[in-house]
Amino acid sequence: MLADTTLLWLAPGALQAEDLASHPASCYRGDGVAQGGVADLLKNTRGAPLTVVLSAADALVTEAELTRKQARHLAKILPFLLEDQLIDAPDSLWFASGKAINGVYPVVACSREGLDRLIAGFDMFGCTVASLVVDGQLLSQSLLGQQEQAPIMVCHQGYELLLPGPGQALVVPEHDASATLALLDIQAESLRVEDAQGLLRQMPETLSRGRYAELLHGALRPRQESSGGGVSSGWQQSGWLVAASVALVAMLLAGQAYYYEGEAQRSRAQAASLYNELFPGDQATAILESQFRNRLARLGGGTSSVGFLSLMLPVGETLRGQSSNGLAARRIQYDERESALTLDVSAPDYESLEALRERIGQQGLQAEIANFRSQGDAVTARLRVVAGI
Repeated sequence: MLADTTLLWLAPGALQAEDLASHPASCYRGDGVAQGGVADLLKNTRGAPLTVVLSAADALVTEAELTRKQARHLAKILPFLLEDQLIDAPDSLWFASGKAINGVYPVVACSREGLDRLIAGFDMFGCTVASLVVDGQLLSQSLLGQQEQAPIMVCHQGYELLLPGPGQALVVPEHDASATLALLDIQAESLRVEDAQGLLRQMPETLSRGRYAELLHGALRPRQESSGGGVSSGWQQSGWLVAASVALVAMLLAGQAYYYEGEAQRSRAQAASLYNELFPGDQATAILESQFRNRLARLGGGTSSVGFLSLMLPVGETLRGQSSNGLAARRIQYDERESALTLDVSAPDYESLEALRERIGQQGLQAEIANFRSQGDAVTARLRVVAGI
């Protein structure tokens, strides 16, 4: 499947490299393995598909165990699942996941800015990056599998890639390898040392059957070039007709949007005039609907006047002293539009969460457990608290 693809294994630091052309790498083609700078290795590969293997030093390599329900929304929940393992802000990272085995998904995360810069660098060399994977994940899944085996160490470009187990990878300078093994309590005699060049030759086969996360997905998915003969004149005429129809509809929609925008502006002006007339001591602003609602709520004295303090004070009173029971609030957020308090908590078990929900309910509020998940010996959950009816 990957016989015609050039495979390039980058040394650590590629996502931060200022000069990709001179960055060290190992390259495998049908004619063998070569080492050197990226530009020199890619001299004769212009336009050819390129598989790039990124160092685990440039990415987080891990696994995520999910239920089927959680897996349906994997892309949305990955930043929250990996929150404790991330150093950078989730918004600055690019996440990818592979196929699961027994509910366990291989996951990688790396800098989105660095990834864009890397892909742009290969574009300048005239190369088409068809696949982008991380060495630590690719090799750990193929060499270690799902069963516990001896830890593996691979020396590549002056760095040691340590694979303690499936879904785990650590990169250290070659001179720090002994100290790192001692720190991880790994005995040298139990270590399995693999040859980097031999692994590079095996990577095409590993990619065809391995369980790994592909970084080029979604917005970064490579564009597929179309192939085939020319388009017939009949199809061309049909295409022009469709294009003209689309343009006509677009013009009609634009005119309609312009008309409705004018009507909306006139309605807003009338509403602002009415607000200023009804409440002369206040000035209408852009959030006129919220101003009306707040004014009417204060006049009517209904449940809409419930604010942050009326929710936070009872919840804070309920949480006081619960740290000794293993309950802790990790994040609190208030939604002013819905007068709702969102509470992220950790607890030793689900029963503790349910007990907390009931105690909040005894304060005259309504609390529901929006979602929860297990993390080792503890569980985390998100509670939504609103005023009682």
